[in-house]
Amino acid sequence: MKNKLFIIGTIAMLLIVESYATEPVISYATFLKQVAASHPNLRAAKSYVNASTAAVMEAKGAFDPFFSYESEQKQLNNQLYYNYQQTQLQIPVWNGIDIRTGMENSQGLNTNPENTIGASSYLGIKIPIGADLLMDKRNLQVQQNKQQLIITKAEQQQVINELLADAQMAYINWSRAYYQYQLFAKLSLQNKERVAFVITEYHQGIRPAIDTTEALSQLQQVQLNETDAYFQFKAASRLVENYLWNESSNTNIAIRDQIPDSSFFDTPEFINTNDSITVRQHPKIQQYEGKIQQLQIEKTYKTQQLLPKAYLKANMLSKGYYEQIGVNSIPYQENYKLGFTLAVPLLQRSARGSLLQNKYKSQAANFEKSMVQTQLVTKIKYYQTQLENISKQLVNTSLLIKNFKKLYEAEQLRFQQGESSVFLINSRELKIIEAMQKQLDLHYKWKQSNVQLELSKGTILYN
Repeated sequence: MKNKLFIIGTIAMLLIVESYATEPVISYATFLKQVAASHPNLRAAKSYVNASTAAVMEAKGAFDPFFSYESEQKQLNNQLYYNYQQTQLQIPVWNGIDIRTGMENSQGLNTNPENTIGASSYLGIKIPIGADLLMDKRNLQVQQNKQQLIITKAEQQQVINELLADAQMAYINWSRAYYQYQLFAKLSLQNKERVAFVITEYHQGIRPAIDTTEALSQLQQVQLNETDAYFQFKAASRLVENYLWNESSNTNIAIRDQIPDSSFFDTPEFINTNDSITVRQHPKIQQYEGKIQQLQIEKTYKTQQLLPKAYLKANMLSKGYYEQIGVNSIPYQENYKLGFTLAVPLLQRSARGSLLQNKYKSQAANFEKSMVQTQLVTKIKYYQTQLENISKQLVNTSLLIKNFKKLYEAEQLRFQQGESSVFLINSRELKIIEAMQKQLDLHYKWKQSNVQLELSKGTILYN
């Protein structure tokens, strides 16, 4: 028994039922693999991640080069009023700068005086020198969508963790119900044999009639427990079906004669409660960090909005199609177009109010992150302590069952020699049943606590 909890060996003495030997088994690893592969919730979470990835692509589209063509013509009474054509390529730059180049051709008697008569071309630039210099709305949208993608991936991981944790709980309860049923099924067979033995000795005049009543009462009690355990097993099977879906995720898979894997009784591993506790990589913490980072990016943008909105526009012009445009050839001192735009909100209440909202949202997010982090650390410590305590109880329970079995075997020997009664045999047997049920409960409580521990850490270990 040193540092080992031989639960399989102990329970197998009373749990072997030959009728189940050929039934198909759903192993723990296979079950969780099926859940992870086909459950609709996991596929939905993956779709949300794909949607966030598409949102990043959409935001980056604001920086795609943009080609445009415009043509407009008016003719009346065989007279050409105007004929205007323009081809333009606009290239957005990351820091809010726009580069534009294009060609124009304006003909007619009533052309727009702003347009150059004949063919012309230009190469220009628009530069923000105020509010949007370091970050404009396009840049803000891209960076925030990238952070949203990180948040969505963390949310997906949390959905996976919680679903697998729930699935493991369902399998644990299913396995427990199955072995509980096996326990009472085997005890029922043993008690039937005892009833037959007592009746035989009664007819031989060895046993009094009251012993047959005692043995029969014990059998009836065990059979009641067996029936109840069977329905609990079937009910647990239905709950397990909620997590088993086909490949197309449109219907779940029914459990008919399948049973849980007996290797699920593996010995629990020792939990080292002295390990350092960190929850930095927990999906919930990553969600808050992504949200805080989003607010920090937003703060950078909104701080800039306190500056005046100022834009400088400059165009190099050329008659014809790029005949004079070039660093060494264009006489840009003579052929150019300049512009300057300035807008200054006098009170800046909109910008200041927006910045204050960002400040308070950031404070709230940091407070919530600290609270969740503390709660997770507390849960980890709690489940580690619980696992350590259950492991000690399992060792003691195994020793207790061993001693109860010795007493039962000794009482059985006395009974066969006519020195004991059915009442004492039943009493010894009930003690073993109670201890084995306690052992079964402790083992599955250990399994459940271990699942909760991994969930609190942010990782689900199921393989």
